[in-house]
Amino acid sequence: MIRSPYPPKSMNPLLPPFDKGGKTKAVNIRLISLREGRRGDTALLLALLGCLLALLAACAPAAIPSPAPDLTQVARQVRETAFAELETTAKAPAPSATAYRTQAPYPTATPYPTHTPYPSPTLAAQATRTSATAQPSPTSSVAFDAFAKNASILVYEDNYNPNRSAGGFWIKDALEVAGYKPVHVKDEIGTFQQMLAPENTWDLILVAEESRAMIDGPFITELLRRMDGGTPVVFETWKTYNYYTGGMAPVLQRCGVTFQTQWDERSELVALVDHPILRQPNRIPILRAVSNVYFPRSPGDALMLLPGSRATLLMGQYHAHPKEYASIVLCQDEMLILQTFLQHNYNKATIMNLWQNYTDYLLRKRFALKR
Repeated sequence: MIRSPYPPKSMNPLLPPFDKGGKTKAVNIRLISLREGRRGDTALLLALLGCLLALLAACAPAAIPSPAPDLTQVARQVRETAFAELETTAKAPAPSATAYRTQAPYPTATPYPTHTPYPSPTLAAQATRTSATAQPSPTSSVAFDAFAKNASILVYEDNYNPNRSAGGFWIKDALEVAGYKPVHVKDEIGTFQQMLAPENTWDLILVAEESRAMIDGPFITELLRRMDGGTPVVFETWKTYNYYTGGMAPVLQRCGVTFQTQWDERSELVALVDHPILRQPNRIPILRAVSNVYFPRSPGDALMLLPGSRATLLMGQYHAHPKEYASIVLCQDEMLILQTFLQHNYNKATIMNLWQNYTDYLLRKRFALKR
């Protein structure tokens, strides 16, 4: 009799039932008597072992297969889930256009400020003057010629070295050649101060500061007072860099310009605008320095317009920069011409023509104000 190899109370349905004592019911297997010493013993013994192995394999517990999923139930669940999501989306409120508008926009690059050309204060005066002089009546032409011939012109000319070949009183020479009768005080600063006394009336004041004097302080105050009273002024200095924050500051501020840079060497100046000062009575398209240098070290300054300025930049270093790098400026309601370079570095005849143009334009301005 052979006992089962499985433990008691096994749930394997292939095993024989257990009795109450936990013992398996006996399995009667009749064994065939074997004759010792015969050749078939070995074969019979092997067959017996095979039967035992087969019996053990039949009694082994079989794996309980997992139940197959119900595909119909799975499909139903997927469909119900999809319908639920669609219903939730339909019930959700749609975003309004206002919500999109309230979102912060993406930052945009700030464009570079564009340059707005400053209105030229000379346009109205030029138009009036053109209508009066394009086809002048004999009376107006004769009246101006008589006024200009007897105009009271005060000239202060501080020449660096009038005895040098490149020196000399060029402004005095220019006015006398044109037929004017200036009061020329040379570089006598005391005499110039006396001539600026309130009791003295002038139609035009020309100042050329090239050497030792610094025309600032009380002189600047008096020149501004004269301009406010209707007397035009031409002011030449190549030392703006020295006192543009000091005594020269009131002139620059009233003119609407500021110091930009100091020249490194003699500079060529070109016309920045088409203006009567550069073509009447002499045409001056360009100023070129000559070889016989009068004073080679930093012979000029460049100016630039202040924001909102109404000044007119007449000549400068670069034609492509008409609002900066200028050295001849018309400003203060056309009552002031500011020149910021040492003129003795240039051709004398050209400089004389330039000062004749200064004088003609500003005397016409003075003549129109007096009428």
